[in-house]
Amino acid sequence: MIKLVLSDMDETLKRANEPLVPKRTLKAITALKEAGIDFGPATGRSAYDALPFYGFDARYLQTAICGSGKVVYGKSTLVAKRVLPAKTLERILQVIAKHKDTYLAYFDEGPAEPPLDVSIRPAWMIFGVTQTQVDYINAHYDSFTAAQGPNTVPHDKDFISVGILAPQDRLAREAMFDDVLTQIPEIDLVSPYTGWYDVNPKGFSKADGFKILLEYLNLAPDEVVFCGDSGNDLTLLKLSPHSFCVGNGSDEAKAAATYTLNGTVDEEIVAQLMEALVADGGDISGSHVQALIER
Repeated sequence: MIKLVLSDMDETLKRANEPLVPKRTLKAITALKEAGIDFGPATGRSAYDALPFYGFDARYLQTAICGSGKVVYGKSTLVAKRVLPAKTLERILQVIAKHKDTYLAYFDEGPAEPPLDVSIRPAWMIFGVTQTQVDYINAHYDSFTAAQGPNTVPHDKDFISVGILAPQDRLAREAMFDDVLTQIPEIDLVSPYTGWYDVNPKGFSKADGFKILLEYLNLAPDEVVFCGDSGNDLTLLKLSPHSFCVGNGSDEAKAAATYTLNGTVDEEIVAQLMEALVADGGDISGSHVQALIER
């Protein structure tokens, strides 16, 4: 029986450019919890970056895998926290300096320890940009809020969510990607959507956060559902026995998942899956759940 549902956010639970998780999905999460099945986002976003999409209601992040596994919450307890060293960010800045239209960003975090401070309104800090460049980024990228960051890397920050805003030109983007990984082999770059790369420690991903969370909650892998759609979900889609790729997911994600859902993010297919799990009493083989699987 399923006891926990984990879901990626962007292009899985909601469109990347949507400012809020849809109402039907929030209602489905509430019904799921009332039925005794926990829910948590499993996202590349930090907790404070995810909060606005849930209307700053921290109850939706009481259990969560954030920062692509670097921060893990289990039932309102901080279970794990891993940060990127400031020196790693300095090296990335040096490498991308020779690549046009490429920027390094970090999310200006609030305190990770619960309860999360819902009064904080942090943003993605872009290194070495002018306000004019920030205004351009905010006008053309609606999946996050950018702000003018420092020119150099501060050494008094916890760097959890770090990303590279990459060129839209495919060849330029690939050249930057190859250069960064060649020069800094101790990191991974994973793209949840075109034009953005999450920066993670080498070999570390949502799957590591998944293992940490399940050990803390004393759950078996087959008691958990995970939903995803793209590159930063692949390791967990492969690891989870009950992994679902949404219909709009990448071919690679569909190949990695146990199941492919027969609907897309625009149809709130993950909400439909949660509703089906409630109807089937948490039974993954129930008729309502099975009706949502692509054949």
